[in-house]
Amino acid sequence: MRNRSMALVVRNKKILMVQTIHFNRFVWELPGGGIEMGETPEEAAIFKGGCSFLAASKKSKKL
Repeated sequence: MRNRSMALVVRNKKILMVQTIHFNRFVWELPGGGIEMGETPEEAAIFKGGCSFLAASKKSKKL
């Protein structure tokens, strides 16, 4: 199992969540991803959280 890092992004009292597929089911989770060799958890959360934010901003919808 690989270590993961996630970010809690709050803006205007809203929390950023990303929709992913796990075991053929859609689930909502905080943005983040695996920690690469030589990368700190903070660096991983910032980089992967930023990538998730950019992807979410292109496909955003209100829940």
